[in-house]
Amino acid sequence: ECSNLQKFIENFGLSAANNADRNSVNITFPNPLVDWSTPEVLVEEYADGHPISVYLSDHSEAGLATRRILARPLLQAFLKMVFIDNFVHSDLHPGNVLVKVCDDKSSHDIVFLDAGIVTRLSAQDQKKSKGLVYSCCIKSG
Repeated sequence: ECSNLQKFIENFGLSAANNADRNSVNITFPNPLVDWSTPEVLVEEYADGHPISVYLSDHSEAGLATRRILARPLLQAFLKMVFIDNFVHSDLHPGNVLVKVCDDKSSHDIVFLDAGIVTRLSAQDQKKSKGLVYSCCIKSG
């Protein structure tokens, strides 16, 4: 899992010292503390935030607005994992996705946790996945 976190941090262009730029939404991963980790025990920085399910169940105007803000970077991150990096976090359920409202209140961090399960798609699976996404985009899938 430690090496998976390091690979995601590298793939997303995140510095181990400060793995986020200040955009409106940033995708981040907890930094593993390599010197403290072993093959049996992973030690990583504390990741603060609320489970994304808090935002998914908030049907107020503010909740809907926040979901609109979060949707694009979440989708872009997933598509990047599948089609650009071919290194996919394979356990992205709501409990493994945190949302942190940053100090300036106008930006968010999306933190992906538990990178122990990853996969790479075969060339054939990637091609079929591209076809599926394309079909959905043109509303014929």
